[in-house]
Amino acid sequence: MPALLFEIYSEEIPSEMQDFSASKLFNNMLEKLHKLFQKEFEGQYFFTPKRIGFHILDIPKIVDSTSSEIRGPKITASEKAIEGFLKKYNIKNTSNLIEKDGYYHYNEISEKKCIKEIIKIALEEIIATFVWPKSMRWGRYDIKWIRPIHSILCLFDKEVIPVNFGHITASNQTYGKNKVINIDSFATYKQKLEEFGIHIFQEKRLEIIKTQAISICKSLNISIINDDELVKEVANLVESPHVTIGKIEEKFMKLPKEILVSMLKFHQKYLMTQDKNDNLAPYFIIVSNVMTDDNLKTVIAGNEKVLRSRLSDAQYFYNQDLKTNLIDKFEKLKKVTFHHEIGSYYDKIKMVKEVALDIAKQTKTNNKDRIERTSLLIKADLVTEIVNELPELQGIAGYYYALNDNEGTDVANAIKEHYLPQGPSDKVPKEALSIIMALADKIVTLNSMFEINIKPTGSKDPYALRRAAIGIIRIVCSNELEIKLNHLINKNVVDFIKERIEILSSKDKNIYSIDLQYINNSL
Repeated sequence: MPALLFEIYSEEIPSEMQDFSASKLFNNMLEKLHKLFQKEFEGQYFFTPKRIGFHILDIPKIVDSTSSEIRGPKITASEKAIEGFLKKYNIKNTSNLIEKDGYYHYNEISEKKCIKEIIKIALEEIIATFVWPKSMRWGRYDIKWIRPIHSILCLFDKEVIPVNFGHITASNQTYGKNKVINIDSFATYKQKLEEFGIHIFQEKRLEIIKTQAISICKSLNISIINDDELVKEVANLVESPHVTIGKIEEKFMKLPKEILVSMLKFHQKYLMTQDKNDNLAPYFIIVSNVMTDDNLKTVIAGNEKVLRSRLSDAQYFYNQDLKTNLIDKFEKLKKVTFHHEIGSYYDKIKMVKEVALDIAKQTKTNNKDRIERTSLLIKADLVTEIVNELPELQGIAGYYYALNDNEGTDVANAIKEHYLPQGPSDKVPKEALSIIMALADKIVTLNSMFEINIKPTGSKDPYALRRAAIGIIRIVCSNELEIKLNHLINKNVVDFIKERIEILSSKDKNIYSIDLQYINNSL
């Protein structure tokens, strides 16, 4: 039986939206076919930065006629109601209706139809109603899509189905390296794109990247640091992956590991490497979308230059921050707004300190001076140069600056760990000082936001209040804390945390391998 091939070729789609959008298009079409034929269809979807599409097998050419009985108005209904029913189904008069159980019934028979027209209408509806998280218009056209569309390809049984989307009409053509390719089947489509080095399936791109990267690393006696999410993201940035390696200058290897990781992974999307002792190696994996005439030497030089510049800036900011002690930065928090209706981080710290002292008393951590000192330091790195450049390093930067200032390992750890846990797989603070500061910070955040009526709604939670509530639950339960928090937490916040407990209980009592009774007792 014939197959359907569909592709939308556009400007580059954000990596995080490719899989979702391609699968949604594919599943929407499968649903329409299933409704039409009452059977499941086999196929697959594909995506690259510039194209999303699918291939569905064994679709019948003809939709058989069907008969369905439709119940109409009561026989005793008003003349107007009966006329409305007749008009809706294009029925001449009541003699064409069946009287049964006091109602008029109509036996609707659909004619045999060619599937091509049905596919055309279905695809046009799917595209026109497709919703992106963000979309755009281009030129003077009325249509919207995630990025400007160059072409649409649609083939059924090797014939073009002229699907329309605004000014674009589908054809049998697509593009490979900006060259037009004529297509007559999925096999031809895949083969001709691969001749240009373009791989439409993410799995194949991942395989190429991993295989080439492992080979390169082996020759240097290093290995790739496993990071499946990063590799997937990189695979979604290229259609035609070519792997090579760049070198990090030795002077930059003295920077804290987290700064290097932040720059390499989050900002430059490089795959990182490690030596045989699991230490960060002075090399980074580059995945290029093109092969240059000089075997990627230009690509290597360009990426090394960019990274050198970025790391030079990071090194400068880090060294500038070290010129003054972390405690001396505390006063600057007066100028950093926590929330315009609540105040600055300087104001927040006053509240955090009071809550922390109460928790410390209950947990018999009675070093008041150390609690007060740590309270002043936990947010001080927000005004540092390095955090201004790399916001994801807040807490981590403070950890290194505190160690440099000889504040003590427990204080440094508390600065780094008071943000934890930040997700379901994230670790929970275990040291006494870290536990106290993490709880105090989360409690003050929740209290402050609820006081000005900022609460999570639906899927929206811009201040991560659900995460803060679950963080409190996990910290108390994982550390089996026998403390009372209800006098520290606003009543509305207590109710909110209890809602989180119920949700966790309903999903799986052992979802985090913790005894939720500890948090119930604390509230």
